[in-house]
Amino acid sequence: MCLRASKFPTPAKLPEEGTMPEAAASLRTNWLEELIILRPGWFTDGKETGTVRAAPSLPGAYTISRRDVGWFITEECLKGSNKWVGGEGVVIAY
Repeated sequence: MCLRASKFPTPAKLPEEGTMPEAAASLRTNWLEELIILRPGWFTDGKETGTVRAAPSLPGAYTISRRDVGWFITEECLKGSNKWVGGEGVVIAY
């Protein structure tokens, strides 16, 4: 499946009552519109630097520490703007 070349439609209706757990039935149905495809470089066990490059394509960028991936997710994806939402994905590396 190629996520970059496809746009998923939001389901037209929820499944019938009783076919899924109550907690899952309360989830929004339009969550795919807020999807961020994150493509990190090769993981290392290095320290967090906070100096991450991010772009749809990063030629020559090969590695990133696991801690910097976590930093990017919290600072750029959860707290930040919607800059990366709904695009073709974002590559993060040094």
